[in-house]
Amino acid sequence: MQQETSIVSFTMDDGKAKTLMFSADREDIGNIIQLAPDVLNGRRFKQWGSKNDLPEYREDMLMDSNIMGELIDTKRNIALGNGMKAYHEIIEDGVRRRIDVKIPGEIADWLRESEFYENYLDAAFLQWYMHANVFAEFVLTKKGTVHSVQLKNCRYIRAVEKINGKIPGYIYAPKWGSAKELRELKKSEWIPAYNPERKQAKFILHIADNVFHDGYYGIPAYWGGVEWIRVSNSIPVFHESNLKNGYNIRFLVKYPEGYFLNKYEYDTAAGDPDKQQECLDKERIAKQDFIDKINELLSGSENAGRAVFVEDMLNQITSEYTGVTITPVDFDMKDKALLDLYEKTNQANISAQGIHPTLANIESQGKLSSGSEMRNAFLFYVLTKVPRPRRQVLKTMDVVMKINGWDKKYPDLKWTFQDFQITTLDDEKNGYKPVNNADDDGAGI
Repeated sequence: MQQETSIVSFTMDDGKAKTLMFSADREDIGNIIQLAPDVLNGRRFKQWGSKNDLPEYREDMLMDSNIMGELIDTKRNIALGNGMKAYHEIIEDGVRRRIDVKIPGEIADWLRESEFYENYLDAAFLQWYMHANVFAEFVLTKKGTVHSVQLKNCRYIRAVEKINGKIPGYIYAPKWGSAKELRELKKSEWIPAYNPERKQAKFILHIADNVFHDGYYGIPAYWGGVEWIRVSNSIPVFHESNLKNGYNIRFLVKYPEGYFLNKYEYDTAAGDPDKQQECLDKERIAKQDFIDKINELLSGSENAGRAVFVEDMLNQITSEYTGVTITPVDFDMKDKALLDLYEKTNQANISAQGIHPTLANIESQGKLSSGSEMRNAFLFYVLTKVPRPRRQVLKTMDVVMKINGWDKKYPDLKWTFQDFQITTLDDEKNGYKPVNNADDDGAGI
């Protein structure tokens, strides 16, 4: 855990300067760490989180959530739409219009042969929505054109310390962890950052969200609600534990102290420790046989252990044996407050993702929305939330176009994604139709 300190200075009414310092513990702030001299020449890199495992920690936390994964997957699918498309932009009477065009053959061939969709595009949106970072590895041919673009998962990438304010490159390793575990980085690879002024056989294009940024890595906007995610993930575990453990006890069975001991035989054997021990062994066997039979009677052999057995003290005054008593246990979990809290955490997490829950088929406030409400929510989300992630993720195509010379050959060619417009069944039998030639629909670059 690293401590981050903020300093606030202001002037009092009497003209005197006042300085206050505020500090907070942050799990997502890492240090600059130097590798061993025999690992990548002892390069220095920026930890991702105080334990250098923030991407893994974040993904594990999202995986444990019942709604976060579905929300992020829905955002990814909406951003991808019906696939990438090319268009020309024209302005008529001061109105910007987009005209869909066919993707040129050589570019279409490259997209297919390089498996651009499979190796980069599909996973890039997931990385963006989970981590607010996209690391695209470019591999060039001997002729200097782009052979392929492949996404590098955030959990395997770390940025090297800045030089003159710029990150010179990145380290790709199969496993990261604390500084003590970095000996495994001998299997790592140094990949330079993209430099348009140099010829590079391989490089990383780093795309990051700048809403929140620590200088090296983007921070997803939803991460401000990380405590809500933790709370939400803990409540189902609590209930599962109650179902496995708390609900198991159904009966309290009491029997008197010495109930299974042959007291006459035990007293007769006074002075013979071996015979007395034999009596105690018989008592233990009789007691266990009794417990097994009661378990079988009350809960069945497959669920044995649903009763608690208590040995009651013998009344020393009256010397009375009260016999065996079986008392049902009334257990009230009183967990309504936790269930209400669970609903609140879900609402907080949905709000943090900035998408209408019904678009991800998540029930909110005990109901799903109407068709018209879902259609309006979809259109609003596409118009306001989708354009920027698309622009960021498609920066790779700008670089491909430039390196391959296609920006000069096809100067008017631009890229976006084809959306679907939800309609009524009266208009379209399928309930949707592709959006073509959209006018400022927010879907373009």
